[in-house]
Amino acid sequence: MQNITQPSFTFVQTARVRAIIGLLAGGLAKPERAGYDRVTARRGRALSGGVAIGNRILRHMLAMSLLALSISWTDHSAAQGMTLVVSEGAEAQGSSTEIAVRYQDFANRISTVLKRPVTVVAVTRLPALRQAMDEGRVDLAWIRPNTFIAEALANRGYALVASAEGAFYSAFIVSKTSPLRTIKDLEGKQVMHPPKDGNIAKMGVAELRDHQVKAVLQEQRLQEVIVFSVENGFIDAGIVNPRQAAKFKNAGGRILHETRKSPYWGMIASPKLSAANVEAIRKLLLSMNEAPWGKEILAAMEVRSFVAPNPKGYVELHEWLK
Repeated sequence: MQNITQPSFTFVQTARVRAIIGLLAGGLAKPERAGYDRVTARRGRALSGGVAIGNRILRHMLAMSLLALSISWTDHSAAQGMTLVVSEGAEAQGSSTEIAVRYQDFANRISTVLKRPVTVVAVTRLPALRQAMDEGRVDLAWIRPNTFIAEALANRGYALVASAEGAFYSAFIVSKTSPLRTIKDLEGKQVMHPPKDGNIAKMGVAELRDHQVKAVLQEQRLQEVIVFSVENGFIDAGIVNPRQAAKFKNAGGRILHETRKSPYWGMIASPKLSAANVEAIRKLLLSMNEAPWGKEILAAMEVRSFVAPNPKGYVELHEWLK
C-alpha cells in the first residue's frame, strides 16, 4: 500500500457561522424576550443572569466559528495550497461538514501526488460555487450537476480532468394507470419538475421543446414530492433523475420518456493549474479503478469508476440547453 503523508486538510462550513451569527444577533437584540419575568424582581435578575451566560456561550461559539472561517480559500492559496470544491447537487448526502469528511481521503491522495496541501470545501448552493469560480477561488471541483460542468468548460476556461462512469438523463414518469403513452401526450398536461435552474429540469424542458410539446410546468423542490404527486394522481407527469425513476418503476410506476443521454459527474480543473498537474490528477483518478485503496474512496464518492475525459459530450449538452 502506498504511504500517504498527511496534508493540510480543512473544511469550511459557512452555513453554521451564518446561523450562529443570526442566533447571537437575535439573542442580544431584545434579551428581555428571552425570559424576563415581571412577577418578582428576583426572578427577573435570575433570568437576566441566565441570558448573560447564554450570550457568553454564544459569543464563544461565534469566536470559534470565526476562527474556523478564517482558514479560508484565500489563506490556503497564499500558502500554495489548493481548493477542492465538492458539489453533490440535489441528492447530497449529509451536511457540508459530513460531505467534506467523506472526501478527506480523496483530498489526501491529490495532496500526495501534487505535494501541496488540499482544502476541501463542500458547497450545497450552486450560486455560491459560481461566485467562487468567478473570483478564482476554485482550483479543482468535483461536481454532480453535469450542466454546471458544461458551463464551466464552455465559458470559464476550466479543463475536464475525468468523468464518472455512466450517463445522465432526465426521465418523465407517470402513474401505472395513466392513459399517457408518449411524450406528445403531455401537450397541455400538468408536469411537475425540480428547481428550474437544475440539470434535471433543464434537460426535461429542452426535451419538451424538441418535441414541440407545451405542457403546464410546476416547480417542486423535492423529487420525492414529485414521485408522490404522480403516484397519487395529483399531477399528470413528473420529471426526475435516473435514480428516482428506477425506484419509481420498481415500485410499479411507469417511465413515459427519457431525454437524450449526457456525460455523468466529473472533475474540472481551473486554468490556473498547469497541464502537468491536471495530467497527474487524471492519472490518479484513473488508477483508483483498480487500486485496492481506491475502492473505499470510490464508494464514498458514490462512483463505480472513472473514465478518461471526453469534453465533447459536455459541450454538446451546453449547446442543447441554450
